[in-house]
Amino acid sequence: MRATLSLFWKLWVMLLLLTPLLDTCSCKAVAANKKRPKIALVLAGGGAKGLAHIGAIKVLEEAGIPIDMVVGNSMGSIVGGLYAIGYSPEEMDSVVRKTDWIQLLLDSPDYNDQPLLTTRKQSETYQLRMALDPERQFSKSGRSGIIRGRNIEALLERLTCTVPDSVDFNKLPLPFACNATEVVHGSIYEFHSGNLVKAMRASMAIPGVFTPVEQDTMLFVDGFVTNNFPVDLAKRMGADIIIGCDLVSTIPMTERYKNLLDLVTHMIDVSSTHKYIENIKKSNIYIDIDVTEYSAASFGSTDIDSLITRGERRAREMMPKIKALKKRLTQRYGELDQPNKQAQEQRHLLLAEIEKNGGYRPNRFQQEAIDTLLQEEATGKKENFFKQLRMNYLKSSLYLGGRFDNDEYASVHMEANMKITKKKRYAVSLYGRLGSRLKGGIDLNHYVMDNAKWGLSYTFSYADNRYYHHGKRMAEVTTQQQVTKGYFGQAWRYGRYSVGLKYVWTHFSDVLTKYALGSLTPEMDGKKERYLSYFLQGEFSTLDSRYYPTHGSRVNGSWEIITDNFYQYNNNKAVPIMMLSWMSAFSINERLSIFPHASGRVIFRPGKDLPFHLYNVVGGFMEGMKLEHQLTMAGIPMMELHTEAAVGSAGIGVQQRMGGRHYLVGAVNGGSRGSQLENFFSHNGFTWGTQFGYSYSSMAGPLTLFGYWSEQTKQFQVMLNIGYCF
Repeated sequence: MRATLSLFWKLWVMLLLLTPLLDTCSCKAVAANKKRPKIALVLAGGGAKGLAHIGAIKVLEEAGIPIDMVVGNSMGSIVGGLYAIGYSPEEMDSVVRKTDWIQLLLDSPDYNDQPLLTTRKQSETYQLRMALDPERQFSKSGRSGIIRGRNIEALLERLTCTVPDSVDFNKLPLPFACNATEVVHGSIYEFHSGNLVKAMRASMAIPGVFTPVEQDTMLFVDGFVTNNFPVDLAKRMGADIIIGCDLVSTIPMTERYKNLLDLVTHMIDVSSTHKYIENIKKSNIYIDIDVTEYSAASFGSTDIDSLITRGERRAREMMPKIKALKKRLTQRYGELDQPNKQAQEQRHLLLAEIEKNGGYRPNRFQQEAIDTLLQEEATGKKENFFKQLRMNYLKSSLYLGGRFDNDEYASVHMEANMKITKKKRYAVSLYGRLGSRLKGGIDLNHYVMDNAKWGLSYTFSYADNRYYHHGKRMAEVTTQQQVTKGYFGQAWRYGRYSVGLKYVWTHFSDVLTKYALGSLTPEMDGKKERYLSYFLQGEFSTLDSRYYPTHGSRVNGSWEIITDNFYQYNNNKAVPIMMLSWMSAFSINERLSIFPHASGRVIFRPGKDLPFHLYNVVGGFMEGMKLEHQLTMAGIPMMELHTEAAVGSAGIGVQQRMGGRHYLVGAVNGGSRGSQLENFFSHNGFTWGTQFGYSYSSMAGPLTLFGYWSEQTKQFQVMLNIGYCF
């Protein structure tokens, strides 16, 4: 009996000792078997103000809060959509800071996003691009919006390259949904599948600002019209816990709406006030970010920085509630998984796979074209020539540009490009310029590859050119010129070249000269000049901007042989001419850049028989602006005519960015000239010059005010320019 009691007491003590351990194991087993509540992140819309969400997401990730799904509207749909496909808040922060929002919203082509150097240069030559098809300018509802959103869609296409063109949003790394307003019925439309870019673009189409998005028979505008803070949508997706980020203002109502965009937004938003209040009540953690003093268009660099900071600061103020949620979940469900971190890892794996496959994934527009071609081949259905020509016309665009300076005053130019046939790959380009320099031209091309073509072009120009010598105007000549070219050319992203033969016919009239300079004499009045030339032109450029470069280089060169009978000029040897220019840009810091540069032109067989319009010309805003062989040099704003066979200069420029788009710019150059290349470096031909001033990167192009001085002109001159140079 005593032995039995002793055994009983030993077993009882052992059970007491093992109970805490058994309880712990039991809790862990229960936690493992229990499903954690689904947490949804809901992001409100508000244009630029929605960038504040990025700061709030940073804090949620630092706190270790797992996000299972994302729902957003307008800018909230863009931030939320990117987060759902695996962008970290740090990556989103980098994207929004590097984006040129003015260029993006104006639909002007992005210089660095063009596939060929020719189209990259075009993007910083014209201010406007408009469709030739009226239906592409006006939607079914008439004049639908100021901004068509091409550049926004292009940016989103790049950012979502890891996502198929059509996808179930519930199968994204994080399930996602956004909403928009269906205009025809005035109802809420929820996007749960389809094209992610189209869904985000529809959700942010502010009425009157962005054109609506058309899909089937429906027309969509911004979801703020019906549901700007879609917590109820997250609930329908199965969310148990809602973390909502909202954008609020503390300014009195009478002072809040001082710009049209905010006023329109508020007037439409009034109709959905009841739903908005109900959705706030449904939020478990409500992060109300104060965006006072900011508007839907506050895309300036300092505004973006402040908005992201405000979002982060407000989320940190809510940290007690955030930590309490995490503690409650951890105690009940054990260590928390992190679906958002897994989404980011998955995106990086997909990016690596795309890079491995050559970095190519057709975007939606490319895929539509590919599908159309495959369908035509499968059915044998082909359009007739005239119908195809009309369709190509309707798909074409017209480019328009203008500028003003205190030398030529106002001038405008335009360009239209159109494919003639699809299969034989013919295209035509038309060009026109109005102002003191009139010009018109047509270019017919046959593409043998995507980047290679045979071309035949004709241009006509009429200009009153003023020539200077040592700073003084010495001649004014009215020039009519016709140029016919036959050539072969290729273009790549960073380079291009063309080689061919051209015929130039020039007629001089109204020749006013103060004195003779070489072949430029009063006897030139009424004279006609003709010549044939073989030419080779090439350009290589990695500059990140044509007007405000911070890194990259550009080399531009040409070789031309002047003849009048294919092998001689004026019964003498042909005249070879070489021209070369170079510039590189280096960033000292985020705001300061320098760019060393050099240029020169050599006529290898100079002579009195050479027409003066082939003489070396130095000065002006940009190389080749008024004359094809025009060089530039700091300190010389007008075209200085030189009879010397060799001219050149070298120097260094400096650029200091002040704020977002303001610049202080200066340069100093040293140059020389000689009657032959051998005596180019003689002391007698040396000169130097400098220029400095202010420049603003405006929506219409550079606005510059420069002061010029050179040892050659010995006078100070001021020049104003507004717009891209052409």
